[in-house]
Amino acid sequence: MRLNRSLFAQIRIDDTRRATRYCDLRVDVASLDKKDVLFSVGGRWDRKRKRYVGESPAAKVFTLHPGQLAAARWFADWLRLYLVGKVPEEHGRKMRSLLCAGGRRAGKTDFAVKAAIAFAIMQPKARVWIVSPTQVETEEIELALLELIPPSWYTRLAAPWYRFTLANGSTITLRSGGAPEKLRRGRCDFAVLNEAQRMQERAFAIVRPALADKRGLAILTANPPEDPIGQWIADYAEEAQAGRRPARYMHFDATLNPFADQAALEDLALEVDERTYRIERHGEFLARLDIVFSAWSPTMNVRARPDVGDVTRAFTEKRFGRAFDYIAGFDFQLNPYMACVVFQAFADPQNGDGEPLLWAVDCATVQGNEDDLIDALERRQGYRGDDVACVVDASGEWQDAERTRGRGSCDVLRHRGWGSIFLPDARSKRNPDIVERVTVANYRICTADKVRHVFSDPSNLELNEAIRKWERRNGAPYRKSRYAHLCDAFSYPLYRLYPRRRPLGPFQVDKIKPKEKGGWEQF
Repeated sequence: MRLNRSLFAQIRIDDTRRATRYCDLRVDVASLDKKDVLFSVGGRWDRKRKRYVGESPAAKVFTLHPGQLAAARWFADWLRLYLVGKVPEEHGRKMRSLLCAGGRRAGKTDFAVKAAIAFAIMQPKARVWIVSPTQVETEEIELALLELIPPSWYTRLAAPWYRFTLANGSTITLRSGGAPEKLRRGRCDFAVLNEAQRMQERAFAIVRPALADKRGLAILTANPPEDPIGQWIADYAEEAQAGRRPARYMHFDATLNPFADQAALEDLALEVDERTYRIERHGEFLARLDIVFSAWSPTMNVRARPDVGDVTRAFTEKRFGRAFDYIAGFDFQLNPYMACVVFQAFADPQNGDGEPLLWAVDCATVQGNEDDLIDALERRQGYRGDDVACVVDASGEWQDAERTRGRGSCDVLRHRGWGSIFLPDARSKRNPDIVERVTVANYRICTADKVRHVFSDPSNLELNEAIRKWERRNGAPYRKSRYAHLCDAFSYPLYRLYPRRRPLGPFQVDKIKPKEKGGWEQF
């Protein structure tokens, strides 16, 4: 794709300190074999007329490995629309940011720096920032720029500003995000936040509005966070995938980088624990260690529901004795909310024994009572009580959310036509032990042999956040957490469908009566 350079005709800039009048200021971004040119920017720059005056006979070629190509194609579309005053839209939202996440050596920073250079060349007098967690860490970016940009293209200002001024008047400034408030100074048209998981969210919150004047793009590169400072990146990734942010999420696969020693990276599995390996090697977003559902991975368990393979009716007929279109978990609490999670079952192409995959396809939270919750369900997707197998908090049989004497939550459901009610433990009228229940849920989320049986649609933003954040305190699930009740509604059906075997009673020895004298056989 060749961008229309005639759009630069009216743009004027200050002169640079170079002797030659013309500078071939052009970048081609191509696949590794250079057979596929994704886009080209720039041209022959006239320092006297201060404009691009035609095609450049020579170009600096930025090659990208296979793991970077999807992001580059998206960025090429963004540039094409930018030049005509538009912004790409997805999920009904304009894309203002791009999150590049993945494992180590996946090429996130390399792509982001090349994208920043391309924008600076395409747009004369652009103000481009590349922000690192600390000023010391800008050295990595500076070395990358020195390697990528030909010396004849720029003048360079070293410490403390670390600024590259291109022949077309654009500047690329290296800045630190360690003190976010200092990012308020200066103009910014395009920004890269490198290693964003090591910065406060405040850094992004300050840089992002600065781009509004020129409709610029913010590119964030990040590994899945381990420290609390970077947990906002996990939320960002999930919200972007769910279409709740004006941002695009791109996962970079380090296994596709031919410049990385893949054997050395694989050997990491022999040197670190499994969790560290999954984060560093494959870039998985995992729950924190103090989280109840530790097996949950927003990268692996948050997936769009399949378009085919719905086996919910056959599965529920087998498990409940009657076919239903949905399985719903209910938890009844006035504070903080009434909660419901709706599941469907889909055929597992990898499982020959017919055991399906469970998908949380919807969820609802309501501040109100049982009637309010049912109203919300019937409005949002048109659910009908006859079509739903309701797995409810067992206490709903003897009390309702408002603690009304003589009435339980289940009575309200039955009155509203949601009468197919099942308790979480088929062998008891009480709820199962909470530790047992979350153990079952964790096992279904991901078994010890890395098989996942439970997923959630990206649109379930509130549920996915609750699963990822329900915390443990003193080693036990924290019952007063704001996430606890929605997670209860999520885990009740899992326990009902896949109960743990009860442990056997204490070992007993029966006394053997001796036979009459002479009755023993001798050996």
